[in-house]
Amino acid sequence: MKLRKASLSVLGLAAALVAAACGGTTGNNPANQSGTLTVWLMNGSAPQSVVDGVNSDFKAKYPNVTVNVEIQQWGEIGTKLDTAFAGGSPPDVIELGNTLVAKYAAAGALEDISGKKSSFDNSGT
Repeated sequence: MKLRKASLSVLGLAAALVAAACGGTTGNNPANQSGTLTVWLMNGSAPQSVVDGVNSDFKAKYPNVTVNVEIQQWGEIGTKLDTAFAGGSPPDVIELGNTLVAKYAAAGALEDISGKKSSFDNSGT
C-alpha cells in the first residue's frame, strides 16, 4: 500500500504536467486534455500492478492522454538521458535518483515545478 501511495504522487505530478507536456490541449477540463506523455521509471521502483493502477487512475481523469511508461536501468540512465536531451526528445516525466538531480538541475534541464506544489497530493510523502 505504501508503494501505491508513493506512486500516486507520480500521478499528481504527471497530472500537473499534462497541460505543459501535451500538444493540442483545450481548456482546463481534464477530459479535454489530449496528447502523449512519456514517463521513464526505474527498474524495480514499483511493481507492475502499481504502475498499472496509477495509469488506470490517470486515464480515468485524462481519457484522451496516452501515457507511455518506459522502464529504465539505473546503470544506463545518465547516458540515456544525456542522449535524449541532446536529441531534443527527453521524457516528460522521469524518476531520478538524488545523485543525478543536481547535474540536470544545474544544466537547466529540469522544469521548476515548485509553483505547482500546492496542487500535488502529498499523501505519499
